[in-house]
Amino acid sequence: MGPRVKIVAAVYGFFIRVSTGVPESAILTLSMRRWDVKQWFRVEPAERPWVLLMSGASFFLTAANVLLWILLQTLLIKRAGVEWFPAFYIISSFAILLGAWLSSRLFARLRSNAQSLVFGSAALLGSIAVALTQHLITDQSSIGVVLAYLGAGLVVNSACLVVANDKLSVLAGDVFNTEQLQRVQPMITSVAVVSSALAGVVLAGFSESVPAAALFSLVAVFILLALPFLTVSRSSQQPPRSSPRPHHRKACVLDCATCSPM
Repeated sequence: MGPRVKIVAAVYGFFIRVSTGVPESAILTLSMRRWDVKQWFRVEPAERPWVLLMSGASFFLTAANVLLWILLQTLLIKRAGVEWFPAFYIISSFAILLGAWLSSRLFARLRSNAQSLVFGSAALLGSIAVALTQHLITDQSSIGVVLAYLGAGLVVNSACLVVANDKLSVLAGDVFNTEQLQRVQPMITSVAVVSSALAGVVLAGFSESVPAAALFSLVAVFILLALPFLTVSRSSQQPPRSSPRPHHRKACVLDCATCSPM
């Protein structure tokens, strides 16, 4: 822990002690623990392969989802106008319902990791079809053709990619117990947030120099990169569900007792 962090923790503890009467040593101890980065990433060796698989799959699926969503919105604005935005979101909602229905009816007997692989594979085929037919949408295309193309793209985006990513969250709940999930879920979610930001950066950097068809093809590339993670997770064995650690709860009780103003 660096000197700057210790100074910040000491100042923070001083103000808390003055305002609440809590001993400064106890506040400093708690503040130093909060700044201990190692405590933020407590992943057991048996959990690391699953965290890596879920994070990798979530990274590429989220990047493909965000990229395709932005591309479809841009195409809608250029070819149809913003007045068609309500229809765009309505179609997306129905596409999500379609994916949820397929998940609950046709693939209900499959495990969540197998469902992610099925929907990811369907998204790959759909994204390739969307990329190959993108050149058919021109300035002279009728509004019906544009909406049909956008509907097909939203099926890939909302009925396949969104559901495939959501199944990763279900898989995390199946693999880890509550104590494990509290530690690993923020890491997986953070990877998805970083992926969304990187997808926007990629689109902003290449939108002017790269043709739209190539950007649609990049969606298929991201999905293709996610499939190995989904395939391995489908055949991997679940890690042992470790029981909650009693010494952590004991330390928390002692710290609370020490810091109590009573």
